[in-house]
Amino acid sequence: MKLQTCILILLCTLQAYGWNCFKNCRTRKPTHFPTPNNCLKLPILGYCNPLHNAWYFDYSKKKCTKVDPSLCGTGKNLFASEEHCKQACANPVGQARIICLIRPVLVSARPLLQAWYFEVQCSCCRRFNYTLGAASTNKFLTERKCQEVCTPNKPPKAVCSQKPESERCLVRRHHWYFDERKNLCLRFGNGRCSKNRNGFKSFKSCMERCSYFLPTTVSNGTTANKVRE
Repeated sequence: MKLQTCILILLCTLQAYGWNCFKNCRTRKPTHFPTPNNCLKLPILGYCNPLHNAWYFDYSKKKCTKVDPSLCGTGKNLFASEEHCKQACANPVGQARIICLIRPVLVSARPLLQAWYFEVQCSCCRRFNYTLGAASTNKFLTERKCQEVCTPNKPPKAVCSQKPESERCLVRRHHWYFDERKNLCLRFGNGRCSKNRNGFKSFKSCMERCSYFLPTTVSNGTTANKVRE
């Protein structure tokens, strides 16, 4: 009798509360977070053209000095020739007095820094090189941080930044892995293959997945890359 009473009470409770809860739990959809706007922007590489024939006025030396051709820079104290520099700064008048006092900002034209950015087309994070002064919101310190911010509906999972590990080739013929420090795909030695997610069938597929650089040629173990346009 007590068992029947307990069953009756349970059924009444479910009738009043439980069925609605069960129905809501079945129909409730998981929250979907949209991709943040900063992840939709292209990375800013900051590449600048080297100043192959530029001059600036060095106030400390009181003379026009040629800029190192491996540098790029900005500023009003930059001139196309030594003659133009002398004309403006040898006997400066007006605003030129201020211009000739301020040294231009000069930095290396070669990529110095590395980061990760979110690529919309593959919904994945890639490695890229950039120079000083390349401001961008689509730039992250690690691959996992890039994934956390830009693919919030998926758990972060390192691929290109995962430490490469090799094993004897069995079924998977993934001979290539990505080196995040070099921003370059390399081949395992002795014909070995990858044993984790950081493994690819070819140099091209590896670079296209992990790097902002496109491979152009591969010969005798050397590679040549070009920047995506």
